[in-house]
Amino acid sequence: KWVGGDFTANCGAINGTADGTGPASISLFPNPAAHTLHIQFSSFQAKQATLTVHSAAGRLQYREQLKLSPQLQQHQVDVSAWPPGVYFLRLQTKEWQAVRRFVKTGTG
Repeated sequence: KWVGGDFTANCGAINGTADGTGPASISLFPNPAAHTLHIQFSSFQAKQATLTVHSAAGRLQYREQLKLSPQLQQHQVDVSAWPPGVYFLRLQTKEWQAVRRFVKTGTG
């Protein structure tokens, strides 16, 4: 568990339900990322979700509303202008949330 500012993240675990309402899968690549972070995810049910990314200091870096579906989906986030460091990506619906940690490297 990580706590910083107004942000708390339970890293690596999916906090959901066992009744098929949580995410079927979520993965990030490449990790570390320098320019573009690719996010692959699917849900057992179609629903609205919020994708947020916070820095290790708790600062909101990115926010977007997404529509989840049972099919595998891919989403891209341009991280090229972000400072290097550790970030926490959260995909959240009313019923569940999933948090993943990734590293942003320099553009080198």
